[in-house]
Amino acid sequence: MQFRLRRVLWALALLAMLLVSSGCQPTLPTELPTGTDQLSVHFIDVGQGDAILIQFPSGQNMLIDAGSNAYAPTVISYLQQLGVQKLDYCVGTHPHEDHIGALDDVISAFPVEHVYLPKVAHTTRAFENLLNAISEKGLRVREAKAGVAIDVGEQASALIVAPNSGDYQDLNDYSVVIKVSYGQTTAIFTGDADRISEQEMAASSFDLQADLLKVAHHGSRTSNAQELLDRAQPEYAVISVGAGNTYGHPHSEAVERLTQLGATVYRTDLMGNIVFKSDGVSFTYKQEKINDANLELTVDRRAEVVSITNAGLGAVDLTGWVLVSEVGDQRYTFPNSTRLQPGASIQVLTGPDAKPGPNKLVWTKSYIWNNDYDPAALYDAKGLLVKRIER
Repeated sequence: MQFRLRRVLWALALLAMLLVSSGCQPTLPTELPTGTDQLSVHFIDVGQGDAILIQFPSGQNMLIDAGSNAYAPTVISYLQQLGVQKLDYCVGTHPHEDHIGALDDVISAFPVEHVYLPKVAHTTRAFENLLNAISEKGLRVREAKAGVAIDVGEQASALIVAPNSGDYQDLNDYSVVIKVSYGQTTAIFTGDADRISEQEMAASSFDLQADLLKVAHHGSRTSNAQELLDRAQPEYAVISVGAGNTYGHPHSEAVERLTQLGATVYRTDLMGNIVFKSDGVSFTYKQEKINDANLELTVDRRAEVVSITNAGLGAVDLTGWVLVSEVGDQRYTFPNSTRLQPGASIQVLTGPDAKPGPNKLVWTKSYIWNNDYDPAALYDAKGLLVKRIER
């Protein structure tokens, strides 16, 4: 107990020594971009954790979290492959290891201009390592709190919209939430913000509309409250989550709230690294081409039949591909040696009347598609999204 107390006091003392007031600056004006200027947002796959790189039209780089300690080589390698020479801003959203565990190694590996952390300490070795790395680089911690603007250049803006207070019971509610604007496009990055912080944001005067939303707390049911989503109205929602995690993330309730708003959901556990780009008018998602196949996907929700047709010129091997009913996160994996010849169709059947037959595969005798709203998505064996239909 005494050892734990000493660690708490040490962490608080070092954080206080490193912490400087960031002030509350006015939000920078946002102008429409010219030429080929772009905003790039990279959601780096770090399993059950968060790591997001934002590259601004000004050439500045902001890293929000870096995943757990085991993912330090992954994040550092990813940044190096992009040609990142310097991190203008490093943000640790809150002191949990799956968010800041690798941040100390990243800070040691790159020149860093500014570090933002919420004003809260933790007793873990990961948090101590982060503070030591900051101290060894001679950096000072800027306090991340609602109302603080971060200077990311003339064409874009970054505004911290949470935390809005400083006495939370749950460390997740200390999460730094940042809204980025570029031209007509907006994005919000939420860390693990939970119920209390979301209530404060929803009740605030901040403009929380976001075309692109980093879904809070890996898609937990205790985050992503309806009142906050109603204010955000995202077109795209990205869930950073680990495959087969023990928490059951993302929870079906959170996914359903997002899909009912009409948001297209992207997940790192299914798709790996996810990259969005904005030209100041709209966001686009770029995905590597899988093959030349042209697949058509239809869902007969009354009959509980999903049909996949190969409209391309070459055969497609569906082995290991995954069909997802997004409401409930129910999945069907295609068995070995499932090939679809040009012009051919295959059906995946569900419900009590499902029976196997030629080009007919039975998923389950339970109802899958009998929901008012349930998008269907088809992923290839690499976890890349191939096709998605809303209804």
